[in-house]
Amino acid sequence: MIQILNTKEELSAIVEASVLKSIERLKIIQTQTDRREILNTVETAKFLKIAKPTLYGYVNQNKISCFKVKGGKHLYFIKSDLENWLLEGKRPTKQELADDIHTLLKTKKK
Repeated sequence: MIQILNTKEELSAIVEASVLKSIERLKIIQTQTDRREILNTVETAKFLKIAKPTLYGYVNQNKISCFKVKGGKHLYFIKSDLENWLLEGKRPTKQELADDIHTLLKTKKK
């Protein structure tokens, strides 16, 4: 059903209701993520020390996880997911490699 708006007040009421609904959805998402810290694109780019266009590139290439509030246009990121993503690229130290080799050799002898 199409609703025809006759006044600015009607449009204002619809916009306000939509904004409040989006805010409520974001609150629900925050609750569902166990109060994990949620960052917007500016905060995420700053946290990762990259430019926003680089961040958008990572999102488009599915290299980094993000979400939108249903019907929204803004991207949000969970900080702990970003930290895990950064650690995936961590290179082992010489000591860690040596420990891994030692463990592997130990298990092969058995």
